[in-house]
Amino acid sequence: MQIKGYNTKQKNIIVDMLKKNKNRHLTADEMLKILDEMDSHVSKATLYRFLDVLVSTGDLRKYITLEGEKACYQYIDEEA
Repeated sequence: MQIKGYNTKQKNIIVDMLKKNKNRHLTADEMLKILDEMDSHVSKATLYRFLDVLVSTGDLRKYITLEGEKACYQYIDEEA
């Protein structure tokens, strides 16, 4: 994946976390928990903004299963 825009430490941390969990569907809250467990300080706002970018560039799938449910995301492995 080629990171669009400015390449920041937070973006790299998010991409690494997504790649490590590419076989899972994760909500943003689950991602924040994983990032906290990794002792990575990424704000909720930063995560949501970057998730939107990754969805728009086709690097991430966004799933909404039921009305009112939280969206789930899954990294698209370009090597698969």
